[in-house]
Amino acid sequence: MGKDSSRLYTVAISLNSVEQTFSAAENLLTHAGSAPVELQPSIAAGASLALAASLEQAVFSALSSFKANLLAATSGAAEHGDDFSRIEHCRTLWSRVSGLPSMLSEGVLRLDPSDRDVKALKELVNLRNDMMHVDEAALSLSFRLTEGKPGSITLEPIGEEELWGTMPEVTAEVDENGNVSFRFASPTNPWTFLTLIDAHRCRKAVRRYIDDIVDCPDDSLKPGSSGLLRLQ
Repeated sequence: MGKDSSRLYTVAISLNSVEQTFSAAENLLTHAGSAPVELQPSIAAGASLALAASLEQAVFSALSSFKANLLAATSGAAEHGDDFSRIEHCRTLWSRVSGLPSMLSEGVLRLDPSDRDVKALKELVNLRNDMMHVDEAALSLSFRLTEGKPGSITLEPIGEEELWGTMPEVTAEVDENGNVSFRFASPTNPWTFLTLIDAHRCRKAVRRYIDDIVDCPDDSLKPGSSGLLRLQ
């Protein structure tokens, strides 16, 4: 019988729908200008959330592609190497966004924290976390009243260490008839105060990150290739 002349080949394939998600955000912003003013904060918040989703998609896809290329190039041996370990330690969205340039440039480059769009990316990630996790805690309070002594009341929290979330600031006072009144500001969250200017600023930052870093051709991420980057 003749010798087996077959050879083993490896290939890495990366597919994603990042642009579809990014386009969804752009569609919202395109029509936001003609929307009633009272609806614009909600539209800006929705567009910002879509932008954050597209950023997360893009970074995850890039890291996944990086891993797939490593595995293909080493026939699986890279799975136990330092590069794989660094990827696995990027557990939060910001650690992935900020860590990707270093991985793609073999530790030469990192995001420039002084760049305006890098700051906008960081703000977008924090905003995304705030919009997805609006933690508003209830309060258990105790207070003492002295009969015939109107004025401010000292409020003491009960079991505050067991509560989680953002607690409102509450003040109280008693009038001469013994009636107690409480005062507190209505809670707010990013879904109600974002502006279209904020959303467009985030859009510019995400577009630039995708174009300059995620979609950068292999071996092209070098010093000077993008103003988002600086040497380590």
